[in-house]
Amino acid sequence: AGRAAQVLSGAGAGGMMGGVGGGMGGGMFGSRGASPSSPLFVQSHSPPRTREMLFALARQVLVAFVVVSALTVVFAEQGLGG
Repeated sequence: AGRAAQVLSGAGAGGMMGGVGGGMGGGMFGSRGASPSSPLFVQSHSPPRTREMLFALARQVLVAFVVVSALTVVFAEQGLGG
């Protein structure tokens, strides 16, 4: 936890370039996944289905419609709109 806190705070920036992986692989994670003591965690991602995307789009359109309608009512009452 101490090393993670250093990396997040920016104090361990010197070790991020090559010291983490011992010069092998370099980068921020070094040779992560090369041994059981330093595993690489992979999470699979399935793309959203067409039905889910359509529901998300419909929800966004509905929210936009409600917001625009509310703004139109407010501006009409103030005399700023048509």
